[in-house]
Amino acid sequence: MIAKLRDTSAADQIANGAAWIGSPHEIIGQIRRTEEEFGSYEHASLQVNFNMVPLGSALTSMRLFAERVMPHFTGAR
Repeated sequence: MIAKLRDTSAADQIANGAAWIGSPHEIIGQIRRTEEEFGSYEHASLQVNFNMVPLGSALTSMRLFAERVMPHFTGAR
């Protein structure tokens, strides 16, 4: 399993729905594709991993997700 993870790129993870990476519009599309395949979410548990991104950039990313992605999936459109 670890060898397989080492051979996986971010693009692979995005393509198979394992990682949501990109602009809010891109992430909305990624989530929609996952919903089409598996059905809608009752709950989502997110692991936010920014590695070496500065704190301010990480906070901006999380705010964008909350403000521009989440409303598309909470009924608050």
